[in-house]
Amino acid sequence: MQHNIGNSLLKSQKLEESVNAYKNGLKLNPNDADTKYNLSYALSLLKDKQNQQKNDQNNKEQKKDNKQNKDGQNKDQNKQDNKDQNQDKQNQQNQNQQQQNQKDQQTKQDALKQKPSKISKEESERILNALKNNEKDLQKKLRKKAGNVVRTEKDW
Repeated sequence: MQHNIGNSLLKSQKLEESVNAYKNGLKLNPNDADTKYNLSYALSLLKDKQNQQKNDQNNKEQKKDNKQNKDGQNKDQNKQDNKDQNQDKQNQQNQNQQQQNQKDQQTKQDALKQKPSKISKEESERILNALKNNEKDLQKKLRKKAGNVVRTEKDW
């Protein structure tokens, strides 16, 4: 049940609550592989969200610094050039990090879509063979019963 609650919270982008729900679900059933997977996925989304917030905050601070530097532009043009270069480097790093985060998120979503089946191929073949054998046994029993039936002719 906690697994389903975590799924619904994750879908509504309530990451912290979904992580807590998955943790509670694992307390109830520690061997649930789906819940473990969803917990790790939710934690990675939460980490990505926190990184994005840090990047946004850094960008705001950089914009403030740039405004202050523009006001004092007459001080030293070389310092301004260095800051611009540093800002360009940071912006490039932020863009690279965002692209990497998007790629990671896409691969995680693809992995969710391509979840492996819960039983292996060998296991499914074994089950299918067992069902076939049961069907054969049932057919034999029915034939034996049909052969033992005494037919009486109608006397009317």
